[in-house]
Amino acid sequence: MFNVEKYIGICIDSILAQTFTDFEVIVVDDCSTDRSYEIVSKYTDLRIKLVRQIKNSGESDSRNFGLKIASGEYVYFMDSDDAIVPNTLEIFVNAADESGAGVVYMNSCFQNKIDDPELSFEKDRAFMNENDFSKLICKNPTPRFLSMDIKERIRQEYLPINIFVTPWIKIQRRDLLIKNQIYFPTTSLSADVLFNFAELCLIEKIQVIDACCYFYRKNSASVTNQNPAKKIRMATSSLSEALRFTGQVIQSINCTESIRNDVRNMMEHRMIRAFVQGCFNNALRSKMTREEINSLLMELFCDPRVFDPNLMRVLFNYVAVSQDRE
Repeated sequence: MFNVEKYIGICIDSILAQTFTDFEVIVVDDCSTDRSYEIVSKYTDLRIKLVRQIKNSGESDSRNFGLKIASGEYVYFMDSDDAIVPNTLEIFVNAADESGAGVVYMNSCFQNKIDDPELSFEKDRAFMNENDFSKLICKNPTPRFLSMDIKERIRQEYLPINIFVTPWIKIQRRDLLIKNQIYFPTTSLSADVLFNFAELCLIEKIQVIDACCYFYRKNSASVTNQNPAKKIRMATSSLSEALRFTGQVIQSINCTESIRNDVRNMMEHRMIRAFVQGCFNNALRSKMTREEINSLLMELFCDPRVFDPNLMRVLFNYVAVSQDRE
């Protein structure tokens, strides 16, 4: 958590209200400067473990730190300004126990319709009134097990815009995360997207169930809603690390070199679209002028991270393939 004093109480209350009770709640405070830490410290439930980062280091480090000290059979990540319905953990654990799946996804979630940081959930759980939320459903909502074909998993489940890229839509077995060395990379953007890519590639049995238990709050103060220029800087500085991380995952897949190359090509194009193209499209639709965008481009081209040889190879390949398709 980081500076979520308006929401953290609702989040923790929704966890403590679970019908499945055999869990620990690890709250990693990333050096909040508001009352977040104070609010959580007042809870007396012994299942809550409140820890504080030595310095502010972002979501990835906080989640990785929480994962290191976790002791449960399963791991479930939540955002600190969201909430879950009372039987969420029971549904997840029962499905995982019955199927033996390493990861269990729910196929939909609720998202509040109004991008209003002042919108608050009421303590009497009125926040679970669907009238204030829209229901987001994955591209293929059918309950199922994902194909064992890695290329099909990436093509069908990962490349389309899909709720499956979020960390809070699923539960996973902790021993498989440790065994496959799956962690959140320290990129400024899309670390959760990369984490899910690693799971899709390295964990064999993945199940999708028909459930909608998570309430996601749009928060205009979050990293996904920052100004276009700042997001472009973050995207370009994160892209090299994202490509390195995906390359490392691809080398760990138990498959032929031909399949690795196919997955690498798909992922490199996905990374360019996700990290760069989308940010620039947002900039063009924003109030940034052409002069401001050009100035930002000149700044980025002088950044040695942009001229990383591997990144330049990927960029040129992306442009070439795009022109061929046109």
